[in-house]
Amino acid sequence: MDRYIRWIESFYRDLARIAEKRGYKLHLVKEEAYHLHKWDDDLEESDADYRRWLFNYFFEGMDPSDYDEILGELVSLGYRIDYTNRYDFNSLDPRAVDVTMLRGEVIVEAGDKWFAIGECANNHAEAIFQSTIPGSRMKRQAKMASMIDAPEVSVHRLYKPMFVIKNLERLERKPILRGPKNIFVYCIDCGKKIIAESAQYCAECDKPVCQDCIVYCSKCKKPLCRECGYFGFCHDCSEES
Repeated sequence: MDRYIRWIESFYRDLARIAEKRGYKLHLVKEEAYHLHKWDDDLEESDADYRRWLFNYFFEGMDPSDYDEILGELVSLGYRIDYTNRYDFNSLDPRAVDVTMLRGEVIVEAGDKWFAIGECANNHAEAIFQSTIPGSRMKRQAKMASMIDAPEVSVHRLYKPMFVIKNLERLERKPILRGPKNIFVYCIDCGKKIIAESAQYCAECDKPVCQDCIVYCSKCKKPLCRECGYFGFCHDCSEES
């Protein structure tokens, strides 16, 4: 793994150089930067941005929007950076979006391998997921959010350089597969993995249910999860009764 470690070290040196232009003084080994003190009052006006240097662990507590700008500049330098939860929501039923789709990993290509260097959040997945919660005020946004061509994925946090280097083998990931692939959802009752295209959804809570757990309303035969079908009827039919 030595050559990959050297490559990753070079990547972090470029990251630190770009981060410095945005006011973050980083150090590959120390993982922190020293804040400027009173004796730096004679700085030129052009150096005022350096006062934003953080005295903290690697990027801890920073504005998350800076991550995307920094990584975007690294991409322009030729680095290949991608995200593991870039789902195509245009072909996916909004009800199939579950909590496992909200977060993923930021990965970078080093030679012929990919390594995780942080975590990312899929903002559109979160919007769609919340819109399917019964009684959610966001239900009107479900259709709009599911029609977005390119899901917005943003960086949630970056791992510390030394953590990545020390755990490089464990952080190795498979290359990103381009093209269609199965999306899985999880049964609301037992947690079983189901292919989203073949999943059935509870008529009450709109969550996926596997064949082993699904029950049907005794009157209208709507599919229900175990909790919603506990008394044998859906909500509408129980009110009529």
